[in-house]
Amino acid sequence: MSLRLYRILIRIYGAILWTAASFNIKARKLKSGRGGLFANLESLLLRDERYVWFHCASLGEFEQGRPVLEYFRQKHPEIKILLTFYSPSGYEVRKNYKQADIVSYLPLDTLTNVNRFLDLVKPELAIFVKYEFWPNFLIGLNKRGIPTISISAIFRQNQVYFWDFGQFFKNVLRSINHYFVQDIQSKQLLESIGITNVTIAGDTRFDRVWELASQPVKFEEIKQFIGDQQCFIAGSTWKADEELIIDYFMEKDDWKVILVPHEIKPELISAIMDRCQEMAILHSTMDANPPSNAKFLVIDTVGKLNKIYKYADIAYVGGGFGKGIHNILEPAVWGKPVIIGPQYKKFKEAKGLVDLKTAFPLMKKEDFPKIIKSLSDPEKRKALGEISRKYVEDNTGATALIVEELDKMMEAFSSQKSE
Repeated sequence: MSLRLYRILIRIYGAILWTAASFNIKARKLKSGRGGLFANLESLLLRDERYVWFHCASLGEFEQGRPVLEYFRQKHPEIKILLTFYSPSGYEVRKNYKQADIVSYLPLDTLTNVNRFLDLVKPELAIFVKYEFWPNFLIGLNKRGIPTISISAIFRQNQVYFWDFGQFFKNVLRSINHYFVQDIQSKQLLESIGITNVTIAGDTRFDRVWELASQPVKFEEIKQFIGDQQCFIAGSTWKADEELIIDYFMEKDDWKVILVPHEIKPELISAIMDRCQEMAILHSTMDANPPSNAKFLVIDTVGKLNKIYKYADIAYVGGGFGKGIHNILEPAVWGKPVIIGPQYKKFKEAKGLVDLKTAFPLMKKEDFPKIIKSLSDPEKRKALGEISRKYVEDNTGATALIVEELDKMMEAFSSQKSE
């Protein structure tokens, strides 16, 4: 691929996206969200203020970048922050996020949009979280001499950047001024294509979950629901996860189950409730004294999962029977043994916990009862949980390291501008 071909393809992609908006909900949100994007920016940007730009693909990347953004905000209250998202799932949930001065969709990566966006914002620093390497934006930032940083990046050998014929994509990576990567393998892969401006900083999500676990948690209604029974908490679940868990625990009188679905669309919640056969209650409608025969509690609101895990005896992280598991660190930081599906190997932290034998990959659904039985001893669960929590603690510190380096880069940028 060449840059010229990419620029043609991105325009075609934009046209397809706009056409798809008539029948696809996500495409419709992308179209409507980007419709008044530049007018909104023009009304919100303050002419004489300094801006740093953080970009996240979606909600998961936001949670990785969030510790750096908030640390940066605390350290530099005089600098405004622009936060952009590509995906509606990130923007819709965080469009009112108070730590950023402006929250916006990212414009489509066309040359016209890039020039207009950068001419408006004039960022002193651009920070891309994990992935999302848009060629036209990176070229535009380079031409303006704006430092461009990638944080919490992680690379694998099978990615297109490291293919023999992936020269265009290699050049895209070379447009980044500095990488803060999660592990040594990522550093070595970048070095194999001539990129040496790399620091192994670790994963900022460890800092995020550690901070959350230090905050007070009080869900009295959940404590009432659990009572004196054991509790199995399954987070970010999909249909395959929910069917497995509900069918297994339906006849287990000594367990309470809390399900936190990845999506809370009404039709999906209804399907879960139907499968639970009138043995479930919804968090949004429960009172302080839930019925004693309720076995399942379905969380149909967002933003609570990372703290609800505190109440688990055994945790389960969903997504492993699809594209990949969700955030395994959220239960690990609370000191919980965790069950996950088979699609976990591209997640470094999941592999780390599996190696420590505190996370249990469910390679076949038929093995679920066996794993539950192996975790029946409360003392064993406690010991495994302590190992998990220590693993999280030992891997904190990426945020402070990154922000310290960002300060140096901004100072260098300011010096260049003043010369």
